[in-house]
Amino acid sequence: MNKYSEMSDFEVNDEVVESLGLYHLMYYSYDPYFIIWDVASNDLYNGFTSKKGHEFNPCNDKTIAFQLMIDNKLDLDFNPLTHSWSCRKLTHKNYFSSLNENPCRAIAECFLLIKDAEKDNE
Repeated sequence: MNKYSEMSDFEVNDEVVESLGLYHLMYYSYDPYFIIWDVASNDLYNGFTSKKGHEFNPCNDKTIAFQLMIDNKLDLDFNPLTHSWSCRKLTHKNYFSSLNENPCRAIAECFLLIKDAEKDNE
């Protein structure tokens, strides 16, 4: 369990947007809770292609989640004992890990744990 495990998908998505520096490119809907691209489509921002009017939802969109996984060289596998997905990264200084039934959510949480460590080292 990590500090992101108890957050809603919307809260985790918001943290990912902040970590990627994309906040100023998004529109936030609070009823219902969505984060939506608010810039022209097909522009590249931090490795992500904008899609005006489309939701930015790394907790449930495999295209976004897998881009995070590839860009950050994260490992992902299924644990049959816990019936959950394990996303992790081992560096020379740290080990980051997240377990979740949703593989996209596990990736987003692991990404945020890495970003937290990077902030702490600044």
